[in-house]
Amino acid sequence: MADSIFTDDFTSDPYWWDAAPRPEPAGGELPARADVVVIGSGYTGLSAAHTLARGGREVLVLEAQRIGEGASTRNGGYAAKMSLFGFGDLATRFGLDMAIAIHKETKRGRDHVLGLIEREGLACMYKNPGRFIPARTKKHYDALARELDLMHRHVEIEADMVPPEAQSQEIASNFYHGGKLLHDSGDLHPGLFHQSLADRALAAGVALAARTPVLGIRREGEGFEVSTNRGLVRARDVVLATNGYTDAAVPYFRRRILPVNNYTITIEPLGEDRVRAIFPTGRNMIDTSWLFYSFRPTPDGTRINFSGRTGYAERTPRDNARLLYRNMLRVFPQLDGVKISHCWKGGIGMTFDFMPHIGMRDGMHYALGMNGAGVLTGPFLGDKLARRILGEADTKTVFDGERFPTVPLYTGRPWFMPFAIGWLALGEALGR
Repeated sequence: MADSIFTDDFTSDPYWWDAAPRPEPAGGELPARADVVVIGSGYTGLSAAHTLARGGREVLVLEAQRIGEGASTRNGGYAAKMSLFGFGDLATRFGLDMAIAIHKETKRGRDHVLGLIEREGLACMYKNPGRFIPARTKKHYDALARELDLMHRHVEIEADMVPPEAQSQEIASNFYHGGKLLHDSGDLHPGLFHQSLADRALAAGVALAARTPVLGIRREGEGFEVSTNRGLVRARDVVLATNGYTDAAVPYFRRRILPVNNYTITIEPLGEDRVRAIFPTGRNMIDTSWLFYSFRPTPDGTRINFSGRTGYAERTPRDNARLLYRNMLRVFPQLDGVKISHCWKGGIGMTFDFMPHIGMRDGMHYALGMNGAGVLTGPFLGDKLARRILGEADTKTVFDGERFPTVPLYTGRPWFMPFAIGWLALGEALGR
């Protein structure tokens, strides 16, 4: 595929950075002490820092890159789920009671994020268009229908099945076999959402230290000694909020997080009318494949973002863009000839049980493993951690628990992922 598919100003920076560029770090000395050191400046870390500072604590956020340079400003901006699994899979894997509890927790998480947006006046272009889940096969459609029937029997849900003959009301594509429509599902501009959270944290008195990777953490009396490339910081409490960027500074947690890259392209402006012709209702969409495609109109309604896996090999941004372009044309052949303006990757923090985890180990608080659902899960769990440190009551979540699984021989480098992705791709090619 020739380079004619790229715009002249093609970039490997996220589309979201056009409106919310990453701030360059300010100079200055690193504080020698803080009440709380938060490691990671994504949604989880900033949410925890903001709540702690409002509660009267001196908070320092340490970030290895620029503030928010990781997945919080690289994701799709989907505000719908707190679990990778659907309700039926949750019931099968963890039992019906747990599935119901996670469904209710997701509603609380969504209410928390929407309340935060409204209360703090976060200018993040939030909308509630709903989500359409297109079915790759008739078997997938039937499974979605069974799951929806199960949900109607056990939880409150505003959703309907859309048969194949009616899917043109949702998407201008013949690639799918109908799908499920979730009425109560939102999306936002993740770059602006993060920028607004950072602004509120700074206004509350949080200190942000960019390009300050943590080299190690050691218990020191009743607190901690945090070693960085810029010196030591002593803190009473530490919050770990590194998700898919968890590294060797915390080997226990690194062995429990699978870093998985997801890739996204943004195409050149098409205009609102042409985008509306492809997405008649303006909903965001994530299909039913394990190696899923996800896509949505940009918040201004003039472009399309298309995301998916491109394997596990390291490729250039343009090579990844070419692969995603081919996949996009499978779904939307009418886009043949449009050009790509952006292609970027984001690091997802997966876990071996596909569930987020929150808790304390050796005195250190953590919230990790958002499994691609960080827009709701990160702010919600970050706030919960902060309120625990502040000594507040009613901070339990359904994701609490001592069990945080890993597997033998895994030390943080997922050597087995190429085989796993290949196996999934083979299964989907065979229609399984």
